Amino acid sequence: MKWIDPIVEEVRTVREKLWKECDYDLDRFCAKLREKQASHGSQVVTKIDLSGKQYVALNKRLR
Repeated sequence: MKWIDPIVEEVRTVREKLWKECDYDLDRFCAKLREKQASHGSQVVTKIDLSGKQYVALNKRLR
């Protein structure tokens, strides 16, 4: 019997809904995410610019 994780299933369902709303177009999908982020009021996703050594150190801490 295969175990189904309800959280994973919910994420997959929402992902499919978002993709369908954008007609499976990556550019439209990204634009939609940017619009949501802009309306959120704060930056939802950040990019950390790390040197090689900083990246390795951070990666080790997160494991």
